[in-house]
Amino acid sequence: MDPRITAAIAALVLLIVGLAAPGANAANHALLIGIGQYQTRVLEGPPYDVAALKTVLATRYDFNTANIRTLVDQEANKNRILAELDQLIHRSRSGDRIFIYFSGHGTSRRDDYMALPLPHASGALVPADFSADPSQSLEDMMSQLIVGRRDLRPVLEELDRDRQVLLVFDTCFAGNTVRAGSGHKVPDPARYIQLASKSVFDEERSMGSFEDNLAPIQPYPYRNIFYIAASSENEIAKDIQEDLLYLYPTIDGKPHGALTDALLRVLSGQVPVDADNNGQWSQMELFTAVRSLVQERFRQTPQALPERGENAENLHARSFFVHAGGRLAGDAVTPATGRARLRVRIADELSLLKRHLTQVEGVEIVRTAPDLTITPDGDTLVLARPDKHPLCRFTAFDVQAVLDRIRRHLRIQPLINLDYPQQPFHIELALKGGLPHTILHEGEPFGFEIRTAKPAYLLLIDIDPAGAVHVLYPSDRSELIPVAPGERRSLAEGFRTHWPFGTETVKLFAFTHRPEMLARLIGKEDIHPSSALFHDLERLVGVRGAKAARAHLGQEAAQASIELTSYPRAPGKR
Repeated sequence: MDPRITAAIAALVLLIVGLAAPGANAANHALLIGIGQYQTRVLEGPPYDVAALKTVLATRYDFNTANIRTLVDQEANKNRILAELDQLIHRSRSGDRIFIYFSGHGTSRRDDYMALPLPHASGALVPADFSADPSQSLEDMMSQLIVGRRDLRPVLEELDRDRQVLLVFDTCFAGNTVRAGSGHKVPDPARYIQLASKSVFDEERSMGSFEDNLAPIQPYPYRNIFYIAASSENEIAKDIQEDLLYLYPTIDGKPHGALTDALLRVLSGQVPVDADNNGQWSQMELFTAVRSLVQERFRQTPQALPERGENAENLHARSFFVHAGGRLAGDAVTPATGRARLRVRIADELSLLKRHLTQVEGVEIVRTAPDLTITPDGDTLVLARPDKHPLCRFTAFDVQAVLDRIRRHLRIQPLINLDYPQQPFHIELALKGGLPHTILHEGEPFGFEIRTAKPAYLLLIDIDPAGAVHVLYPSDRSELIPVAPGERRSLAEGFRTHWPFGTETVKLFAFTHRPEMLARLIGKEDIHPSSALFHDLERLVGVRGAKAARAHLGQEAAQASIELTSYPRAPGKR
């Protein structure tokens, strides 16, 4: 070959490699901020939001843990947040990807509770050291906030020069936190309402000129920053607290923001994202999948910026999350249930739900001999057993909650169905007091009576209508002793029917030798089917078939179970 041609090819290769290098060598950085502990209005989700996101970024995506910085609760004061944002400029380099996440309180001009004179079209983040003391001046109060136009924009403009940035803010009133303001200075705070006012709309006349209030929003100012907000500047963002998990199950059974729970599900591969099947997740595909999950469950409208404009198309089409193996994210997670199967009969009019259920691995839609049925009942959906006893109820359009409950059932069904063929000794489990029925009403007290034919260590668990597991016995270390043969052990304290209502399974296990893991389960409540503790429970009782049961148990064991169906008290009855 002509040496000149060889040299030209070599130069071309070097040029191509040189052009590709910035993307190929780009590093990922993350700043994750979660504030639950405020002086007022404490949130439960943010600390769990940060922990779960850090795990998924480090394990499933190409984020080195050294490049993931977190600020949680009191760490996330205003100065620390602004300092960490500034450090991103110095820690990253041209071409890097930067993920900035905030979970906590946010505010805007439309926040009736705080009623602060923020600039038009510029929201604010509330740091952990914010004081809502009404005796302070509005100027002092405003100085404690992280205002989009005043505090965030200078940092974002620096990063926007040559980095790729994804912002996700799971806060209330977040729709305009990063957008440019109107360009006018904030008027004298005295012209704005005091904190005690019920609504900013009550004194809209004192908020500047009529023209200012109708001023059009400025164009989105960034070229390389894509922004996802939990809600518009007028909306509340949902915090799924622990006492609501039975209604709104989260991905890991822990409190989360509604937006963050949806984001975690998407990043974990639970839902399809790659709409155009090109092997990549565009930022708009990511947002669309997250928004769809949120809107299926809550009256909350996630926002994405930019919406339109010269650069919007490029930002919408760009990918951000890259799988740890180098491949763009798009693979689905295989449920841990593996070989478990669940036959579900669903009413014909629930076509949307049926379409979603067909995508859940392990679920088979059937018309006869179902394990579970789903039917509408007025404004609710009823998930029921074949005997028509309701397992639980859902709001009519809460598709994601139904899918979550079905996935839970796939995990708990082997435990519910577990049997020890030809068990070596007899045990009894019954409702105390000789109750002739297993149908209970709200507030009705009940208890259990247990008897075993051999000296045995006992484990009594309840699998409730929401699909969580609770250990009823042992409740403390004093109950880690064997029950004598023939002794009738009575458990009558503290049991009373309450939500979640539906059908639950109570299972008793008896072991001739004390299992090593039994002490770990003392009094445990709300054990989620995807948790490590649930897996330990499965191992303890041998939920892996008869051979696995013998291998795990390594001893003589017996079990018994009963089912209880509970109903709420009729309205008007005490």
